[in-house]
Amino acid sequence: MIYAPFPGEFIASALRRGKEILGIRCRQSDYQITKVSPRSSKDRWQIVLPPVFQDDDIAKLALYENTLYPLFSVMGRTVYYGNYTPNRNWRICFHCVEEDSETYGSPFIHVAHLTRSVTLCYKHAVRLAEKCPSCGAYIHSHDLASIIDCSVYFPDVSNAAGSQHHDYAIFVNSLLDFRDSTYSQPWVNSTLSDKYIQVLHGGDHFTGYTSYRQEIGQFLGMHFNETMSDYLSLDFCLALAFLGFRDAESLMSILKRPSEGPREPVIRAHPR
Repeated sequence: MIYAPFPGEFIASALRRGKEILGIRCRQSDYQITKVSPRSSKDRWQIVLPPVFQDDDIAKLALYENTLYPLFSVMGRTVYYGNYTPNRNWRICFHCVEEDSETYGSPFIHVAHLTRSVTLCYKHAVRLAEKCPSCGAYIHSHDLASIIDCSVYFPDVSNAAGSQHHDYAIFVNSLLDFRDSTYSQPWVNSTLSDKYIQVLHGGDHFTGYTSYRQEIGQFLGMHFNETMSDYLSLDFCLALAFLGFRDAESLMSILKRPSEGPREPVIRAHPR
């Protein structure tokens, strides 16, 4: 199958690679996931993958293995708010480009490199690049095949192994392995906040709640406004989880439901 993703490859990257081989331009609509809202209180959300994934089992595997769906799932996000296939913020690790070209014959976009707040490669501990340092093109608009040619001019990059941001990259990559059901977003947010305040502020909720937005912004190098959308953003909550738990396995064991939730989405290759 010409569109079969490599291990850990972003679904859009796989489709683009295949279309480049065929000489066809890849459009955003080619890898767009369709969300079908419930028609009644008894129905569930449907997540419908591109038609190239021909049956429900393949579609479900691709959603878990080749999109950001597991991160939104473990954080309790509803289907409505999930951007599983971003069309921007594609980034590459220079070392991964070299290794993937040797192993698979082509560089590709890793799902683990898509999260905006992750700045380092979890494997090589080097900074991720959103623009090609050789030709200046943004990676999301760069032909994947030509990255090999550009890589000849990639600069040497420093290694940050053991740094807090490298630990964060490893943490987020581990959460991509989440395959279970979790609880509602308010319950997850409350659990993360309580753990963070307990660990970093000794359980002092007054001090913790008044300062943790600024603390997380400083850690990530990002600005968060005093709005619910920023407080509930994926990047904010992932950092909240990391700083409170540090260990992805312990976090997932707490957030995992003992049985499937009543509103888990239905994953399909075709809408019904």
